[in-house]
Amino acid sequence: MKTNYGKIWVLTMTILITLSTLPCLAVEKKAGDIWMQEKPRHNKQPVGGQGKMRRMLERHSEYLEWLEKNYPDKAKELAELKDTEPQLYRRMVYLGLKKYGQIARAEKENPELAKVLIKDMELKMERNELLRKIRSAADDDEKKELIEDLEKVISDRFDLIVKRKQMEYERLRKELKKLEKEVRKNEDEVEKWKDSEFKNENVKARVEELVSRADKFRWE
Repeated sequence: MKTNYGKIWVLTMTILITLSTLPCLAVEKKAGDIWMQEKPRHNKQPVGGQGKMRRMLERHSEYLEWLEKNYPDKAKELAELKDTEPQLYRRMVYLGLKKYGQIARAEKENPELAKVLIKDMELKMERNELLRKIRSAADDDEKKELIEDLEKVISDRFDLIVKRKQMEYERLRKELKKLEKEVRKNEDEVEKWKDSEFKNENVKARVEELVSRADKFRWE
C-alpha cells in the first residue's frame, strides 16, 4: 500500500512539474468585441485536470515557502529528507499541507487571517492538552482548576471564531461591491448592443471577416 502511494505521488508531482513549464495559452481579442463575449466570463480560473494540478503545485510551493519563513529549522529537516528518505519526505509534506496549508495560503493572500488561524490552531492544541490532563487528574481540586483553564481557552476560541466570521463578512461585502460594479458595466454594455445601428455595423463587420477568411488561398 505504501509503495503504491509513493508511486502515485511521484507520478503526480512529475506531471505537475511538467505542466508548470508549459506556456499559458491565451486568445487575443479586442476590448468590447461582441463576438468574443459568447462564452461566460465569470470563471477565469483554469478548469479541468490541468487547472487542478497547477493549483496543487502552487499549494505545494506556498507551503514550502511558508515553512521556510516561519519554521526554518523544520524546513531544513524536511529538505534533508527529500534526498535521504523521499517516501518519508512526501508523507511529511502531505501531513504538513493538511495541517498548515490553509495558513500558508492565508498568509500570502490575507496576513491578518493567517494570524487568526495560527492562534486558533494553538488554542486547539492547548484545548486537547487540557482535556488529556482533565481525564487523568488525580483529585477534584486539580480537575476543577484545569476545567477553569479549559473554559478560558474555549472562550478565547469563541472570540476568534467571531473575528474570523467578521473578516469573512468584510471579504464578501467587498466582493459584492465588485460584482455590483460588474453588473452595472454589463447592463450598460447590453443596452449598447440593443441599438439597431450598432447591431447592423457589427453584423456586417462579422460577415466580412468570415468571408475574407473563406476567400484566403489554402496552400495545404
